[in-house]
Order: sequence, then structure tokens, then C-alpha cells
Amino acid sequence: MSVQTESSDAAMRGANVGGQVAPGYGQTEYGRMVDRPGPGRPLVMPYTYASRVFQFPFKLNWQRNWLFRYYIIGFFAGLPFIYKIHKMANSPENVENWKAIRQKWRDEAMGKVHH
Repeated sequence: MSVQTESSDAAMRGANVGGQVAPGYGQTEYGRMVDRPGPGRPLVMPYTYASRVFQFPFKLNWQRNWLFRYYIIGFFAGLPFIYKIHKMANSPENVENWKAIRQKWRDEAMGKVHH
């Protein structure tokens, strides 16, 4: 059994040793994968979707992946347009109009003719 010193134990936890953060469990060359306090380390393969989302490196992707960044910006920029289309499509007048159209289709399929 080996004896660990306080500094090597702190280095394994990724603690501040000598003015720099030493790499430890759950660390990459860009820093901690998940900026959260707590014991243990992240799972190698997260089992649940919540843990996958929690461990996803959002900050790293935002900084280094232009497509990820524009996808998020585009999603939020498009929300007002999607809301406007939703309100127009589900307005009471439009719902009544489509009920009449569907009834006409049913009548035509059954052989009834509208004049």
C-alpha cells in the first residue's frame, strides 16, 4: 500500500496545487468537463439522458463549434415566427374553416355532391 501525500491527493481531485489547477479525474486539456462541485467523477458512459445532457460540454461547443452556436441562435431567432404561424393555424376561424373542408371531403368520399 502506497502512502499519498496531501499534494498528490489534491492533484488527483483536480485541486489548486502550486497556483495551477492540476488535471485530475473528469478533466480534459480544456478544463473540467462538468463545472460542478461534488465527490466522484463523471461516468465514462452516462446511462440516462439526463446525465448525458448534464455532462455534455456546452461551453466548449459554444466556443469552438460555429455550427452548434448558429443552430442555437437560429432556434431562438425562429421562435417568434413559429409562434405566429401556430397562432394563425389554430385560430378559431381557421379551425372552423378546416372542419368545413374536412366535412366536404367526407361527403365527396361518400358520394354526396355539394352545389
